[in-house]
Amino acid sequence: MLKVFAVHDSKAEAFLRPFTTLTRGQAIRGFSDAVNDKGHEFNKHPDDYTLFQIGEFDEQSGILVAGTPETLGNAIQFLEE
Repeated sequence: MLKVFAVHDSKAEAFLRPFTTLTRGQAIRGFSDAVNDKGHEFNKHPDDYTLFQIGEFDEQSGILVAGTPETLGNAIQFLEE
């Protein structure tokens, strides 16, 4: 079962396209990497972006199960000095 995530852009007042990973840890690591990439939009405006888990996807059945969006943190929390 894959986990489904999306980043919310507070300035656009919308979620970006969702993505899947096997674990929350992988999603957090990928988000953190983007936040700390000087050329990435998340790095330029970290206060604007928040990572959410939004559901799960069963690769065997093709069933997508939506969940209540659960925040995993704002980009500013993941900035490294």
